[in-house]
Amino acid sequence: MSIALQILLNDEEIDGKKTVYVANRDIRCEYVPRHKVSTFKSDYVAVYLLIGSDEEQGDLIYVGETEEGSTRLLNHDKKKEFWDYAYFFFSNTHNLNKADVKFLEARIYQAIKEAGRYKLENATIPKESHVHDIRQSELMDMFKTIEFILGGAFNLFPFKKVDLQLEVNETKEKINHLKQQLDELEKETFYMTQKGADAKGYLLGEGKKFVVLKGSKTASVEKAANSFKEISAATNLERLKKQGVLQEVDGYYQFNEAHIFNSPSGASDLIYLGATNGWKEWKNKEGESLEKLRE
Repeated sequence: MSIALQILLNDEEIDGKKTVYVANRDIRCEYVPRHKVSTFKSDYVAVYLLIGSDEEQGDLIYVGETEEGSTRLLNHDKKKEFWDYAYFFFSNTHNLNKADVKFLEARIYQAIKEAGRYKLENATIPKESHVHDIRQSELMDMFKTIEFILGGAFNLFPFKKVDLQLEVNETKEKINHLKQQLDELEKETFYMTQKGADAKGYLLGEGKKFVVLKGSKTASVEKAANSFKEISAATNLERLKKQGVLQEVDGYYQFNEAHIFNSPSGASDLIYLGATNGWKEWKNKEGESLEKLRE
């Protein structure tokens, strides 16, 4: 049996806001990339996810519920740094109340925790609200629809338990494939050449990850920011040195092979040996930054 998904591009842009509907289901998803937060308008009751990644911690996720989606998302934009994308789940018929979304929030949190794919960023564990057995059955059907939307529309599977060995094998295959194809890929190249650095790389996929190419070199070790040891890039640098990806040569670090970072900023922090904004620092041959090109 087939299930139809309908995806609307709300900004007429591939990387803009999207609305996802499922045929014969009361739940829809409003997808909001972080750079579109200010244009998101919705004050209906919802359960939502914030998803991002970190060089050291991997994939991160936050589960929440709200009655004022726009206001809550603006608040998260100011106070939570880790996330890149938001996924709000609403009832098309406004058939969700506060107790419903608190129930869904708790069940989603527990499913993500048991699956082990993401590190949860919630400061407290959501408490499940009491709802009638019949309503529980209806809400769990909505839960399955949410899972279907995440997988079918966004290729995300936060509720699916990890097969560790399978994950390791698949990851190795992907890395090997990427390394073999690096010389053949025709990507727009971006550069960082200040502070004595000489690095180049490109965005991978939809732009969440960034590849620094073999032969790139960092800024001079002597010019490292005093605060460098306090940021995650310092720990990442030591790890890459141990793995042989980085090698110290004449007072700077050189990439012995291409390396995939979880974000442009994760890459630029290591290149300039200090806290940076990779969207502003990486520039093409015309001097245009990543930030300008994604506007």
